Amino acid sequence: MSDPVLLSAENNGVLTLTLNRPSALNALNQPLFEALNRAVYHARFDKAVRVLVIQGAGKGFCAGVDMGYIANAGETDLALRTFANLDLVRHLVRMEKPVVAKIAGCAIGAGLSLALLADFAIASEDTVFQMPFTHLGAVIDMGASQILPRLVGMARAKAVAMLGDHLSGAEAANWGLIYKAVSAAELDIETNALVSRLLELSPEALGLTKRGLDQAHYWDIDQTVDWETSQQMRLIPGEYVQRQVQAFRSRKEGS
Repeated sequence: MSDPVLLSAENNGVLTLTLNRPSALNALNQPLFEALNRAVYHARFDKAVRVLVIQGAGKGFCAGVDMGYIANAGETDLALRTFANLDLVRHLVRMEKPVVAKIAGCAIGAGLSLALLADFAIASEDTVFQMPFTHLGAVIDMGASQILPRLVGMARAKAVAMLGDHLSGAEAANWGLIYKAVSAAELDIETNALVSRLLELSPEALGLTKRGLDQAHYWDIDQTVDWETSQQMRLIPGEYVQRQVQAFRSRKEGS
């Protein structure tokens, strides 16, 4: 029996999904697209999951869409892939909990698009990032046309998307394409530290903050401050905020 294309492990509120096609650098084929879509849907609505981590098995995060799959894809296959692809994008973007992409080796094409859908992409400094879509005569997908220029600005977005320039993990972090780049030896430690920090925070506040930041691209300032005010009026009288306030006051009085 062949190994599953996606591994899933849940521990203390953290769901880790591992793309598991290491011999193909975790390139996305139809079974992996569909398995990932189902798992992300589960994570989105499972109240026990507080943080989602996506990583790749072996030496790469994800080398994009499997070339063998593209070579043999008819219209029906492409329609199925597109359906799973678009659902996956929607679930990751609309999930009101933090998504962390732990990236080593490479994030190419759709693999880079997948990384950009995370709230926090953390990579080893020697990771190779590239979007070679135009070299194949295709266009960037999985929401990258919208997300990429927001992260790095239009000029750099065009260099990545149109020229297919390579970026190292260190360059990607410097451009603002990803959250952070660290040495390969520190990747596990830094990812675990980030996840621990997220687990210490209010799940509701994190989810609402994520939603507010995403909506900021569409709202004007009046809509933004109205939404912020309505959320503060709901959250501040609540148990979590009041507990934090009391703890702060106790520390201050004891200092």
